[in-house]
Amino acid sequence: MSKSIQHTAEEKVRLYIAENNLYNFGHATIATVSGGADSICLASMLKRLGIDFFAVHCNFHLRGEESMRDEKFVEDFCKRNDIKLFKTDFETEKYASEKHISIEMAARELRYAYFEEIRKKMGAESISVAHHRDDNVETFLLNVTRGTGIRGAGSIKAVNNRIVRPMLCLSREEILEYLKEIGETYVTDSTNLECDFSRNKIRLKVIPLLKEINPAAQANIAQTIENMNEVLKIYDQYMKEHIQQCCTEKDGTFVINKKKLSATASHTSVLHEIIYPLGFTLSQEKDIIKNMDDRTGAIFSSSTHTLLLDRESIIIEPSSTGNEEIFDIEISDTPTSACIKQWGQMDFVTVPIGEVVIEKDSSKAFFDAEKLGRHLTIRSVRTGDAFQPFGMKGKKKLVSDYMTDVKMNRFEKERQQLLISGNDIAWVIGRRSSDKFRIDENTTHAVIVSFKKE
Repeated sequence: MSKSIQHTAEEKVRLYIAENNLYNFGHATIATVSGGADSICLASMLKRLGIDFFAVHCNFHLRGEESMRDEKFVEDFCKRNDIKLFKTDFETEKYASEKHISIEMAARELRYAYFEEIRKKMGAESISVAHHRDDNVETFLLNVTRGTGIRGAGSIKAVNNRIVRPMLCLSREEILEYLKEIGETYVTDSTNLECDFSRNKIRLKVIPLLKEINPAAQANIAQTIENMNEVLKIYDQYMKEHIQQCCTEKDGTFVINKKKLSATASHTSVLHEIIYPLGFTLSQEKDIIKNMDDRTGAIFSSSTHTLLLDRESIIIEPSSTGNEEIFDIEISDTPTSACIKQWGQMDFVTVPIGEVVIEKDSSKAFFDAEKLGRHLTIRSVRTGDAFQPFGMKGKKKLVSDYMTDVKMNRFEKERQQLLISGNDIAWVIGRRSSDKFRIDENTTHAVIVSFKKE
C-alpha cells in the first residue's frame, strides 16, 4: 500500500470534520474505543489530526475471555500511543433483567450513560463514535426493511446532540486499508460474524447479494443517503414553518388547530413530526388521522403522553400520575395566599361588605365570610361531587354534568380544582361559585378569592 492511502483517508476525515463543524478549537472530545478496527481507526485518526481527546472503554462481560482480551488490548493501545484512558465494567445481563430490556438495549444505555459521565467529568464538548459509511448503509437498509419515514431514509447524522461521527465519510474497506498502512492492529468481536442479529444479516448476507447485482451498491446507497439528507433540510424547514402555524406549546402541553393542520400540504407528515417524538406509534398516527373529525373525545396514549381529539383541536399533555393532591388553607383577617402546584395561585382577602365592588371576572369569586368559614380545602373533582350553582336557588347539580354543559374537554375536567368549605363545594375555581355561600343582605364581611393560573 502506498502512503497515499493514509494521507487520503486523513484528508477526507479532516474535510468532513470541517464541513460538519464537528469540533471546536480548544475543546476536547471523548472517543469510544472498543478495540475493534473502527474504534482503533477513530482514535488513531484523532491523534494524527491533532484533536484533543480522551478514550473510554466499557467491558460488558458478555463474551467471557474475549471481553477481557479487548480490555487489555485497549489498555496497551492507549499506553503505546500516550492516550488517557477511562474504563469501566458492567453487569449487563443483570441490568437488562432488572430493566426488562434486551441485552443490546442494556449495553447501549449503560455505555452512553458512562460516556456522558466522563464527558462531564473531563469538561469535554462531545462524544466521538466510530460509525462509518457502511454502518450508515446498514442502518438505511434496516430502516427501510422495518418501514420508515424520510428521517429513517436519511439515516445516521454526523452530529446528534453531543454525539459526533467523524468517520461517516469512510468505508469499512478504507478503514482497514488505513490501519494496515499505519501498522495498527485490532481485535474482532466474534459475534459480528454470527447471523443471529438483524444488522449482522444485513452485513453478511444482504449486502453481498446487492454487490452481486452491482459492485458499487454500497457506494450508491451511501450517495442516496446523502441526497436524502439534503432533501431533509428542505423538509425540516417546511415542517418548522407549518408546525408553528398550526401548533402551540406551553408548559409541555401541545394544542394543534385541526383546521390549520388540515390546510397544510401533508397534514399526516406534520402531525407525525409533532407526535412521534412524544412516543406515539405509526399505527396510532393512522388511527388519529382517521378519527380526527369524527370521534371527538377519543383518547390515545403513549408511554409519556395522552392525546385528546377535541372539537376544534388535538390536545396533547404529559400523562398524569393519577395521584390527587389536597391543599388545606386557613384564612384570616389579613390577606392569605396559596400556591397550588401545576395549577396557580389563590389569594384570599377579607373585607367589610361596604368595600366590596363585585365585578364580572371568572378569576374572582365573592363569598359571605361567615358562611365560608376559615378552614378551606382545594382539591380536584371526585365522582359524585355536586354543588348549588350560583343563581339556581338551592338546586344541586353534579359537577361532572356542569363541566359537560360548559363544554370542558377531558383534560380540563381532569385539571379542574374545587374550593371546599366543610363538606360543600364553594367554587368550581375559575368557573362558577356556589349559591350556598353567596353574599346577601345580612352579610357584614366578604371574602374575595382571586385565582391566577401558572
